[in-house]
Amino acid sequence: MTRFDRKNSADVEMLDLIRHQLGAKVFDTIIPQSKIICNSINYRMTAAEYMGWLEPAKCFDRLAAEVIRKGTAIC
Repeated sequence: MTRFDRKNSADVEMLDLIRHQLGAKVFDTIIPQSKIICNSINYRMTAAEYMGWLEPAKCFDRLAAEVIRKGTAIC
């Protein structure tokens, strides 16, 4: 789930529905809606390059680790 706003009930409902329908196929890592991400794109930088110490940027590292972990578990 990307651009997730936990304060938005529609986002929360959608995440619940997706997890219910797809189960383990859904990644645990959630990328929040953030100005940091938008600004990094505008400056043609990764979120880590722009403000890597902030939580939204760290989410991308966690997602990458999760993709690698789940990918190696399949092989």
